[in-house]
Amino acid sequence: MHRYIIQTLITCERNFKDKKEFKNWMVDNYVPEGSDELRNYNFKIMDLHGHENFFLTFLPPNKGILTHIYKTEKEYQDSIPLRANQKIMFESNDMSYEISDVFMQILK
Repeated sequence: MHRYIIQTLITCERNFKDKKEFKNWMVDNYVPEGSDELRNYNFKIMDLHGHENFFLTFLPPNKGILTHIYKTEKEYQDSIPLRANQKIMFESNDMSYEISDVFMQILK
């Protein structure tokens, strides 16, 4: 059994005091619930496999790492164009959006 792990580093000009402020600002201004295709897709995957497979790590003062863990290659592959669209949106709003290579973890 495998799982597919992808991380995205988002960096913005604004500084934040903590993870909650960073997340709320992103959700309020750029990815409100129901508005972003990747976020909608990932919530469907979370409902299938659990919310612990998707999380945000805050790097003070202005960076966040989104970690997405997919249970199947198809789930990961289907997320690629959605992530590419999200990258365009963030970069058009003067934020850096760096996508890691995918990590394939073999589970025994």
